[in-house]
Amino acid sequence: MDGRTLVRLMTAGTEMARPPYAPLVGELACAMGQVPVGAFAADPHIQATVLAQVAAALSADVITVGVLGGVSVGVETVPRLRAVRADAALGGWVDAGDVAGTRAYGEAGVDLLFVSLAVNDQDRRLRTQANAAAFYGVPTILVAPGRDAVVTAAANGLSGAVVAEPKGDEPGIVGAGLRPGAADTSGEPPRRHSFFWTFAAPAGAEAAVDDLAALGRDLVGSRA
Repeated sequence: MDGRTLVRLMTAGTEMARPPYAPLVGELACAMGQVPVGAFAADPHIQATVLAQVAAALSADVITVGVLGGVSVGVETVPRLRAVRADAALGGWVDAGDVAGTRAYGEAGVDLLFVSLAVNDQDRRLRTQANAAAFYGVPTILVAPGRDAVVTAAANGLSGAVVAEPKGDEPGIVGAGLRPGAADTSGEPPRRHSFFWTFAAPAGAEAAVDDLAALGRDLVGSRA
């Protein structure tokens, strides 16, 4: 079952044979692709090429654009990735409160939207942002390390949140905060619906690539 189908089932709350795997990658992508961060962040062709390679190496079901380079590069990366990885779901990375960026990703046709909220950022306009994404049928997942992301997401109408230690009874969609430093999960999800595997924050260049590749094979390959 491909990534786009898994994300649709997850969004609908349907029980899945396995959860989708959406590894958030930041400078790790540049390290794996052996390209400068500046080039990756500024050029959608480079970003698409590198992310396609990284996604294949990590066995990712979801490929997330715009973690480096922002929305303007991310939206141009989407059609390039779609052309070479039609099987994968595509995620957009946008700052909390960026309604215009949310709409741009919706127009670009992403399957999922990751909304980044820093510890000291205000959560105003999150509800407007969630409504904008809902217009395009795009689920919104809050990524807010150091905060109670589940409560903030629910209070503002977002579809769900990434958590470090999932319990399985969180409202909405929940992403599990895997640690990018090691393949340290049993591969057993806390529930079989409205759940996906991910990192608590984008993985940096120091992440252990071999371990992450093994993690992807475990989460996806043996449970496809």
